[in-house]
Amino acid sequence: LTIMIAQLRNNLLMDAQDEYNCSFFNSSVDWSSKGTRQPIFGAICLLSGLFCIVPYLVCLVIMWRKRSIACYKIMFFLGVNDVLMLLVVCFFAGAVFITGGVYCHNPKLNFIVCMLAFVGYFSSCFTCFLIALNRTVEMLNIHCLAWIFQGNRTWYVLAAPLIYGLFAALFTPIAFFNSDLHIAHFDPMISGRFEYVNVIHVINNSLFPTASLLLYTIIILKVRATKHKMTSSTFAGNSVNRASLVLSVQCGVIVCVHLSTCLGYLALQFMPSSEASRYVVHCAWILLHG
Repeated sequence: LTIMIAQLRNNLLMDAQDEYNCSFFNSSVDWSSKGTRQPIFGAICLLSGLFCIVPYLVCLVIMWRKRSIACYKIMFFLGVNDVLMLLVVCFFAGAVFITGGVYCHNPKLNFIVCMLAFVGYFSSCFTCFLIALNRTVEMLNIHCLAWIFQGNRTWYVLAAPLIYGLFAALFTPIAFFNSDLHIAHFDPMISGRFEYVNVIHVINNSLFPTASLLLYTIIILKVRATKHKMTSSTFAGNSVNRASLVLSVQCGVIVCVHLSTCLGYLALQFMPSSEASRYVVHCAWILLHG
């Protein structure tokens, strides 16, 4: 609790804390000369945002019209999260990369934007898990859990990801976009005298993708078990075969993107990495929300 309170104070005071104060150790550093301009990669981020957000907004309208179904309520909530995240990881990050921005160019702006991004990112991870859980509950007819997705209860359930995201933004260390690394990193690269580790981020990026993987595996096994009970020559059997194939591909893509992005970004926080790997992981982050 003491650590959480200290971190809350740290996040709310932003750059007033020693760990995030750009002039605390050496006030003579000219931060305007720091950073690496990445105009091509920044432009790719901006264009990716345009290509992703416009069709996503159309999808959101369709999801809203189908909100009587629990899954569409959850997907709509996730979609709003994703659009907000795309504004950050595509447009804000793209601007940072194009201009060669680093944390110390504008600490308060970085804190505000990246805290909002934390709300969206952690909420998104939780919501992806809820979608997998909802599909599993419906597929297996788990009545003891089905009631939480009935009617307006789904909206109440969606308060959990939002609270979780707010908790992460207020009570855990924040990651900032850095043009030298062209990713978001917990170390603001000020002095090298502090270690910046977010334990909740480690747990989040390991737990939720793995849990979703297990749930989607259960769904696929259930569909395949149903398929084996039917004769492949029947119309029903062929329908199940097609459903099994589509579901396997869909789940495979979702899990691969989610798991690889979360674990990849997690690894970049602790391990030396090549520029190519950082480009790939950030693009995967865009794909995760787009």
